Amino acid sequence: MFGVLRISTAAAVLVGTALVTPGVAVADGPTVIELESLGGGQSGARDINDKGAAVGFADTGTGERHAVRWDSRGRIIDLGTLGHRGSEGNQINATGMVAGTVDLGEARHQAARWDRFGNGTLLELLHPGEQSDVSDISDTGIVVGNATSPDLDRWSFHAVRWERDGSVVDLGLSDVDSGAEAVNNAGTTVGWTYLPDTSVRAVRWDRDGTTTYLDQLPGTTSSYAFDINDRGEIVGTAYAPDRTRAVRWDAAGRVTELGVLPGGRSSVAQAVSEDGTVVGNSTVDDQHESYSAVRWNPDGTMTDLGAQLPGERSVAHGINDAGTIIGESGVDTLDSYAVRWDASGNVVELPPLAGGTAGTALAINDSGTIAGWSDKNEVWFRAVLWVE
Repeated sequence: MFGVLRISTAAAVLVGTALVTPGVAVADGPTVIELESLGGGQSGARDINDKGAAVGFADTGTGERHAVRWDSRGRIIDLGTLGHRGSEGNQINATGMVAGTVDLGEARHQAARWDRFGNGTLLELLHPGEQSDVSDISDTGIVVGNATSPDLDRWSFHAVRWERDGSVVDLGLSDVDSGAEAVNNAGTTVGWTYLPDTSVRAVRWDRDGTTTYLDQLPGTTSSYAFDINDRGEIVGTAYAPDRTRAVRWDAAGRVTELGVLPGGRSSVAQAVSEDGTVVGNSTVDDQHESYSAVRWNPDGTMTDLGAQLPGERSVAHGINDAGTIIGESGVDTLDSYAVRWDASGNVVELPPLAGGTAGTALAINDSGTIAGWSDKNEVWFRAVLWVE
């Protein structure tokens, strides 16, 4: 899926069709825009669709956290808390439907879905008194995620799918943990499950209820699936005692190792575009825990995307169908900043807000609008987007 936003109407200028507050630009690069808030200290945006609508959260002036959606003109819509303690928006689909969670209090959360008009519904729990969270939403409104079950302890989950009417389908085996990570527009869900021997296996759940255990990479003992495109290609990682490997499964469930950068021992595939291009990360020096963002082309060719500056680490978070990749670069995770790689692998810094030094790009739509967060005056983080 895609990404994030905040826009103030005060002292705004028109950029394309978006009403935005002028931000900071890198020479010949993107401009950062702070998205509108609800008056509180922090906000965050996590997903953006191809119409430019974004979703995330914003704190109110009284300290409550609310799920919010920003429309393509940057106007904020408070999705509310559905009568509970707080809420957050996680994903948005092509029609503007939002999937997120509601804070029920006492360390419990419940998955929720809001329609394009902002009307929210709590999604059914597996059992009363349990909890749930969301991972993804399809353009048809199918939501996948995880829910607790009485046959497991409180902090264990089953993979679940919620139908358009909000009813829940338990995808998990009866007495072991499982997780649903992504769903495509055909309703095919991917994730993982523990097996009776305590190993973990990547799984595909088809819309008709068929469960397929994806092929295991030879020499590895466990695997996880993290993303699926509409062609049915799946990406994730396979584990061995001394290494991990980024992998791709074709629509038939056959596995291919994607490789690791020279000097490294571990890699992971995070996301796949519609043409089969994969992005993820690979270690380059395991002794010093150094890692780099990586792109694998559909033919398996691997490209080290590198970092903005020598000595930095980089992480790729997503890719759009034009091949533009977004993520972060920095000396460590506490001192990272947002970056973008074009289809040729050239990297450019995405500037922080005025007074800020750090940030990350979390999502990108097919128009190239990038969403994420930036710190501001080195104190609060704010939802932002970057535009050319």
